Amino acid sequence: MQDRLWNICRRSTCYAALLIMVACARQGFPPGGPEDKTPPEVVATSPLPSAVDVPATVKVFLTFSEKMHRQSVEQALFIVPTPTGKVLLRWRGRTLRISFSEPLRLGRTYVLTVGTEARDLRNNRMHQAFSLAFSTGSSLDSCAVTGRVYGPGMVAGTTVWAYDLSTNAHPDPCAALPDYVTQCAADGQYALQAMAPGRYRLFAFSDREGNRRYDPDYDPLGVPAGDVALSEEAPWFHGCDFRLVVRDTTAPRLEAAIASDARHVHLRFSEPMQDEPLTRPDNYRIALREGGDTLQVVAALVDAERPNYVHLATSQQKPHPYRLLIRQAYDLNGLSLQEACVEFTGSAIPDTLPAGVARTWPQDSARAVACVTSMRVTFTEAIDTARAIGALVLTDSAGQRIPGRVRWLSSAQCLFAPIGPLIGRSRHQAFIFGSLLRDVAGLPLRADTVRVTFWTMNCDTLSSIAGTVLDEDSTATGPIILWATQVRPKGDRHELTLPGPGPYEFAHLLPGVYLLEAYRDQDANGRYSPGSALPFVPAERFVVLPDSIQVRSRWPNVGNDIVLPRWQRAPSAQQTR
Repeated sequence: MQDRLWNICRRSTCYAALLIMVACARQGFPPGGPEDKTPPEVVATSPLPSAVDVPATVKVFLTFSEKMHRQSVEQALFIVPTPTGKVLLRWRGRTLRISFSEPLRLGRTYVLTVGTEARDLRNNRMHQAFSLAFSTGSSLDSCAVTGRVYGPGMVAGTTVWAYDLSTNAHPDPCAALPDYVTQCAADGQYALQAMAPGRYRLFAFSDREGNRRYDPDYDPLGVPAGDVALSEEAPWFHGCDFRLVVRDTTAPRLEAAIASDARHVHLRFSEPMQDEPLTRPDNYRIALREGGDTLQVVAALVDAERPNYVHLATSQQKPHPYRLLIRQAYDLNGLSLQEACVEFTGSAIPDTLPAGVARTWPQDSARAVACVTSMRVTFTEAIDTARAIGALVLTDSAGQRIPGRVRWLSSAQCLFAPIGPLIGRSRHQAFIFGSLLRDVAGLPLRADTVRVTFWTMNCDTLSSIAGTVLDEDSTATGPIILWATQVRPKGDRHELTLPGPGPYEFAHLLPGVYLLEAYRDQDANGRYSPGSALPFVPAERFVVLPDSIQVRSRWPNVGNDIVLPRWQRAPSAQQTR
């Protein structure tokens, strides 16, 4: 009995010692340890990069620096030109083997790309795309295109496609697969390498669905400023940059028209619309449905808060059915109105609701207002601007009237621009005299006087950015639009318009870090035109300064020259034959 108890105790002691040894062996970083943030990369390949005379029955091996999330790698793997037959993938640890069910074509350069969507088991994505180029012939194609993609939010993983125009003169990214493909790094940089000489058209898009297809109503697309020509004499093209924009391919619709009273009709569109030509009264024709009398449109304005609404002020309506026709209307993407006719019933309710002030800028009680600013007033409906004289007055802290000019931006919005800068660190008051204002129906403003009080900032803290804009394309036309965006601390975007190349200055800027951009407004429509894929319309040329600009108080930052690069125009299809 004692021997049995002794054996039990001895076994228990051994078990305890074993547990202590295991616990000691696990000493080190506490559970969780330091977080792994190192991006994975490809550390070895077979065949070697730039290899030639590779057998057509080759098996490709890619070895990564760590174990990978296999599905993410397989979804980020691109092979061009596309092999015939099936691509077979097999993993062993950190190594991916790629084989082909049918031999590769002889005398061709192949490029295998692992995009930046590939990630390791810690969810770290590759810092930049990896490309392996090899040839089944005696030479390797060595042309390349590089550039950068810009867009809202993250651009990492954005796909860049290149089409050979000798085999597809009008490539459609919605339907045709590319001849070359890669993905952007985290900063938007990309490089298409080992390309054959030729003429190419590139597109960039964010594949949100991950289906390797461009979905025009969902995926943001970037269109270049022109095609790219590569040759043995000029094998590199640098600066094929893109701006990502979601294309709206659905034409706008006029959904409804409602008469709120005998002098107003409110239109609702399916999406926000351009102000022009919807703010022109002669753009409308309203007539009784059965023929006869017509309604005159006295004023028209797009709702500032809901830009898919347009408000019309009309002559006296009758309580009968009307048919309204719009001659021209465009959405924000330039698509024309699809259905331009709608019916509504006129109202017999008299117009008794007076106009009011919808909002002002600066707002009441606003502080730190820039010394160089204009007073903007938006009314709830159209105003008889011909009779609105002396209705807006701006005063300083002593109550003295500040000279300036009043300009009506629309029938419901006016702008008061002081002749000179306002006094810094001072109180200012704006007075809107309702007794001097009438809406188009002749009703006075609902309030006799609206007062807005605001305080200006210390103007001594402001500074400026200046330089010269140059354009390498001497044949280019159209104004040049510049943007200075405060990125740290996050602030406003300031805009300048130049008639052409020359000096510029962003004055009265708050201290901070700014990003400078510029584009040539070739169609002179006042906004950046991103182009289209099919039919192909090149985007307007733009440039983003690679380095941000530090602005300090009372220390003008000068010499910030901006150069719009001349697009290296590719030869036409006839010239390449």
